Amino acid sequence: GTKGGCKQFLQKDGNKLNSKGVMELPYLRDDILNFMMCDEGRHATDDLYNKETILESFDKQATEEILGPGTEVLACDIVYVETNRPFPGVTPRDTCVIRCTYLFEGRAVVCMDSVDHPGAAITPKYVRSLVGGGLVITPAKDPGTPGCTVATAQCVEPGGYVPQWAVNTFAPKRCLLPLLVLEAMNDRPQFAER
Repeated sequence: GTKGGCKQFLQKDGNKLNSKGVMELPYLRDDILNFMMCDEGRHATDDLYNKETILESFDKQATEEILGPGTEVLACDIVYVETNRPFPGVTPRDTCVIRCTYLFEGRAVVCMDSVDHPGAAITPKYVRSLVGGGLVITPAKDPGTPGCTVATAQCVEPGGYVPQWAVNTFAPKRCLLPLLVLEAMNDRPQFAER
C-alpha cells in the first residue's frame, strides 16, 4: 500500500519480518544520507533505537577494491546496536552488523548484515536479533540538485518471543522509514533553509 506518499510492503515470514519502503524526498542525497546515519536522525526516525558502538572499521581502499571500480567507500564498520525496551515486559534487542556505506553511479548505498564479533558478546540484558538490509538514495537529477528517491529494505528476525501486538505496533514503522525521514528533516531548520 501507500501512506503519505511512501510505497510500503510488509510481510511476516515465520519469525522474520520483511519490510520495504520507497519515497521521493525533496533533499540532497548527502543531506539525506548524513541525517539517516547520524545519532540525531536515528533517534528521530526509530523509537526503538538507543545507541550504536563501532567495534571495528575496515580499510576504505581495500573495501573499494572488493566492491569494484567506480565505488567510493565512505565507511565500512562492524557496529553493535542496542535498542530500547518497546513495552514493559518485552526484552530490548541488540544486534551486531557489518555495515558498508558507499557511493556508486551517483547513488548512496548502505548495506548491512548480522555478524558475530567478540566485542558484541550475547548478554542476558538483551535478546539478540538478526538484521539484514539497507537503503539506496538515488538523486532525481544531478547530485547537487535537491530531490531523491529513497528505498529501504530490511529483514529482521527479532529473536525470542515478541507479542503479536508489539509486532503490529512497530513493524509498520519499518516500511515507513522514508516518510519518517522526510517528516524529521522537514522539522529541522537546517534543511528547510536549503
